[in-house]
Amino acid sequence: MSRAPRATTDQRALDRFQPSDPPPPPRRGRVLRLAARLVLWTFIALGALRGLGPLPNVPGQDGKAVTTIPAQPEPGAGRGGSTDAGITSDQAATATATAFLREYLTIDEDRDAWSGRLERYLASGVDPGTSISVPAGTSQYVDYVQPVSTASARGAVEVTVLAHLLESRSGAYREGGTLAFIVPLTREPRGLAVSGLPRPTSLPMAAGLTVRRAGLAPERARAVTAVARRAVNALLRRDRADLVALGGGTSPQLRPLPDGWRTSGITTVQAAGPPEEPTAQVLVLASPATTGIRYVIPIVVSLRSGPDGILVERVDAGGVP
Repeated sequence: MSRAPRATTDQRALDRFQPSDPPPPPRRGRVLRLAARLVLWTFIALGALRGLGPLPNVPGQDGKAVTTIPAQPEPGAGRGGSTDAGITSDQAATATATAFLREYLTIDEDRDAWSGRLERYLASGVDPGTSISVPAGTSQYVDYVQPVSTASARGAVEVTVLAHLLESRSGAYREGGTLAFIVPLTREPRGLAVSGLPRPTSLPMAAGLTVRRAGLAPERARAVTAVARRAVNALLRRDRADLVALGGGTSPQLRPLPDGWRTSGITTVQAAGPPEEPTAQVLVLASPATTGIRYVIPIVVSLRSGPDGILVERVDAGGVP
């Protein structure tokens, strides 16, 4: 009669890790709980995606961005408890401004590609031209953008957006710093669009004024342009005596350029009405301390007509007063 082989030491060691009985099948209740959890997390994920808010719609045939504006404003929205058709409370404003600024600050030597990317966001008649100057062999990228505030003014909206920049040159990257820009938006028949060049502001800082587009007679426009140019030059030179003279004996409200920005001259001055309270947008070449890239940025000058001529009320370059 054959005998069962004696168990070896290795076999006895392996037997300790073998289950004496097969594992029980999963209970029906456990399967149902797992399925319920999966459905619950699916609803949570969908709710989070809906909470991100509306983004700019697909552009129309003319390539401009189209966004939806609510028909009724929210009570108390904007400055003084009112706003233009809920434009401030609509997340489309921050989405449009943020998307535009990312494209605006992402630039290299390919100007055609840069202009093509911006076109879908721009209002009719707005042309960025060569408002950013990039040194040869240099590229700038944006790795982070964040809207921080929104304000309504004169039927438009201005969104302040932070952007963190990286600069690439000869295959090497370097820190471009975090900058804040005010992006002006207007509401066209098809939706929101960018109505002017972004202008720098302090980190963070509320929006300033938007240039009004009412026309001026040629002679009046020349006078406004001359006073506004002089006011910006006085601001950049920190010539307080001249500013007091331009203000009619009292210094205008002043917001200099944000810390670290340096200018290299005025390019053009654009004057607008109404005639009794004209506004001028003075374009200057400027660059932040963190990068060598130069920007054309607007400084807004608010003026008023008085018995002694055109007086300056405010010079707004975006910095801390």
